[in-house]
Amino acid sequence: MENPRKRTGSLLLLVLTLLFSSWGTLLFAQKSPVTLSVNDKKVAPNTPVTITVTTTLNGTIKVDYPLELALDYGLMNGMEQKMDPSTGKIRTYYYIQQSGAFRKEGTYSFYAWVRYKGKNVRSNLLTITVTEDEEDDENAGFNSEDPIFGVIQTKKTSVYEGEPLLLKAKVYSKLDIFFLEGYSPFKADKNAEEHVFQNERYEVEETTYKGKNILTFEYGKQLLFPITTGKCKIQPFEMSLKCRGTFFDKTVTFRSSSAVITIKPLPSGAPADFIGAVGIYDLAQQLGKTSLKQGDVFTLTLAVHGLGNLHNSNAPVLNLPAGCAIYGDPERKEDFVFTDEGVEGTITYLYNIQVGNSGKVVFAAPSITYFNPVTAEYVTVKTEGFTLDVAKNPAYNPIADSTKKAVTPSDLSLSGNAKETEHAARNRTLLVAGIVTPICLLGLVFFLFVRRKKGKDESKKPFAGKQAAVIPAEKKETKDYWKEAVEAVNNPDLFSVLLPKGIIQQLEKKLGMSGLTREKTMSLLFESNEQQAKGLRGIIEVCDHHRYGFGEQQLDTHTLLSDAKNLLDAVR
Repeated sequence: MENPRKRTGSLLLLVLTLLFSSWGTLLFAQKSPVTLSVNDKKVAPNTPVTITVTTTLNGTIKVDYPLELALDYGLMNGMEQKMDPSTGKIRTYYYIQQSGAFRKEGTYSFYAWVRYKGKNVRSNLLTITVTEDEEDDENAGFNSEDPIFGVIQTKKTSVYEGEPLLLKAKVYSKLDIFFLEGYSPFKADKNAEEHVFQNERYEVEETTYKGKNILTFEYGKQLLFPITTGKCKIQPFEMSLKCRGTFFDKTVTFRSSSAVITIKPLPSGAPADFIGAVGIYDLAQQLGKTSLKQGDVFTLTLAVHGLGNLHNSNAPVLNLPAGCAIYGDPERKEDFVFTDEGVEGTITYLYNIQVGNSGKVVFAAPSITYFNPVTAEYVTVKTEGFTLDVAKNPAYNPIADSTKKAVTPSDLSLSGNAKETEHAARNRTLLVAGIVTPICLLGLVFFLFVRRKKGKDESKKPFAGKQAAVIPAEKKETKDYWKEAVEAVNNPDLFSVLLPKGIIQQLEKKLGMSGLTREKTMSLLFESNEQQAKGLRGIIEVCDHHRYGFGEQQLDTHTLLSDAKNLLDAVR
C-alpha cells in the first residue's frame, strides 16, 4: 500500500511545478516596456519610412539602425500620458520618431534599447522587408485601417508627355484634428516639371467611409508636366497633425499611399510647324503698316492662345517669301496663369520682317500644329495669308545677300600689280618692325623697373590712386511681416499667415540672429523668457488653426495683435 505522506508530497510537488511554470509563462508573456514599430514593414528602396520607439521608462533611448538605412536629419521626441487599460491608471509614455529610407533591397531586423537604472532594456525585434514590388507600388505605406491615412488623388493614371496632370493630397482621419504641424509634399521620380500651388485655407469636412463617419480634407495641390516617358512613380507625402487623444492632445505623423502614372510618348510624324504644345490652342495674327517700299521693315504679331503646357511651347516658324528676312528673334510676351487644368492664357510673338523685293509680295498663311491629348492626334491651325504691295526704292542697297558666300582673304588670288603691292607693303612692315620693336622692349624693361620700385615704396602707405568703379551687389528688400500683419488686420485669412512670420521676425531682431526656424526661435526664447514663449506659441497656433481650417471660423485679429505686441515688448 502506497504511503499517504509520499502521495501528498508528490501532489504538492506537481502543484508547485504547475504554479511556477504558469507564473513563468505569464512573466515572459508580458509586453516589453520598450516597443519598436514602423509605419510600413514592406517598402521599396528609397521610400521614406518612420520608425518609432515608445517606452514607459524614463531613460536614454538607443536604436541599432541598419547601416543600409539613410537617416534624415529630423528627429522627433516627446512624451504622452495615457490610461493603462489593465490597471486603469494614468501612465507616462516617452517616444522618439526617426525618418529615413533604405538604399537597397533586403530584409533588415534590429532592436531598440533603453538605458534605465544602470540596465539595458531591450525592445521587440522589428523586421522590415525592402523590395521592388510593382503590385504594391500604388499602396506602399497605405493602410486604411490606421486612425489617419492619406492618398494621392489624380484624375488620370495615363497621360502623354507634356500633358498637364493635377495631383492632390487627400487626408482621412478618425480623430479630431486641431491643426497641421508639418507637411512634406509628394514628388515624381521621373524627370517632370512641377508647379506647386500656394496652400490656401482648407475646410475639414465630414464624410462616410466604410459605413463610418470620418473627417477629410485636401492639401498640397500641384501640377505635373511630364518630360520623359515610361512609368512615373509619385512618392508618398508625409504629414504631421495635432489631434485630440483620449486624455491629452498628441501629434500623429503618417505617410500616404504612392501613385504610378504611365507617361506615353507623342506619336511620330509630327508636322514641321509643331510648336511642342500639348492641349487645345488657336492662333491669331495682326499686321503692322502695309504701305511699304523696298528695304522697309514691318511687324507681324502672332498670338497663341490655349490651355495645356502653353508656357513650354515654342515660337511659330514663318515661311517667308524670297527676299524677306526676320530681324533677330521674335519678341515674346506672356500672359497666362496656372490652373487646375493646366496653363491657360496667351503668348504673343512680334516679328520684325524686312522686305527686299518690290511689287506684289505674297506671304503664306502662318500656322502652328499642336497635339490634342483627348483625340490623340496632331491638329494644325492657320491664320490668313496676305499680299503686300512694295514700291521700288532705287536708293535701296542690300548689305548682303544671304544666298552668296561670304568673301574671305583666302578666296582672293593675287596677280600683277596686286602681288607687287603686297611685296612692297611687306618690306615696309619688316622695316618698321625692325626699328620699333627694340625701342618698345627697352621702354617696357624701364617701365617695369620703375613700377617695381614705386610699388615697394607705396606698399607702406595707404593706396591713394584711382580705383575701378565698384558695382554694388543687388540688395534684396527685406519684407516687414509685422507691418504687413498690422495692415492686414481686417483680412483674417491673410493676417493668419503674416502674424506668425512677423512674430518670428521680431524675435530674430531681439535675439540678434537671422534665418531661424519657428521651432528654433521658440526654443531659444523659452530658455530666457518662458512665459512669453508660451504665450507667443499659443498665438501662432491660433493663427495656424484658422489658416488650415481646423479652428474657429472667426479670428479676433485685433486681440491677437495686441497680445502679441505686449508679449514681444516683455521679452528681455
